[in-house]
Amino acid sequence: MIWHVTVSGKPVTVDLGKEPSASLTPLGGDLHLLALDGKSWVVRAEDGALSLGDLRLEVSVESDLERRLASARGKEASARGPETVKAPMPGIVSRLAVAPGQPVKAGDLLLVLEAMKMANEVRARSGGKILSVSVSAGQAVTAGESLLTLG
Repeated sequence: MIWHVTVSGKPVTVDLGKEPSASLTPLGGDLHLLALDGKSWVVRAEDGALSLGDLRLEVSVESDLERRLASARGKEASARGPETVKAPMPGIVSRLAVAPGQPVKAGDLLLVLEAMKMANEVRARSGGKILSVSVSAGQAVTAGESLLTLG
């Protein structure tokens, strides 16, 4: 089980090596009880992230099955040729995490797209090499606009 967590704007990947026992239980309003492997915290869920005091966590969880499926998709994609990664929604590119020539694996962060005050991570669906980047940090993009090419 790999957790991709953004802490204070910096991405951190945590590989727990096993499927943890985890649950998020609503307590009312935007408060939730986060239970993870026998430990519990009251967290605030807002804007697609969890907040614990001043610490804001944007979390996406990838299971072993999802990793295997992404790997299989990556093998299929490399057989098909270059892939154009398009903007899933209109927004502003707040951060580029890759550059032309850089190798990436399935699940690697490509860029962060900010829309309606939410940071949306755009990740590689397959492994390969960044062939070109069509946008720059701070640039506004429309839904479906080409962001980069992965080969």
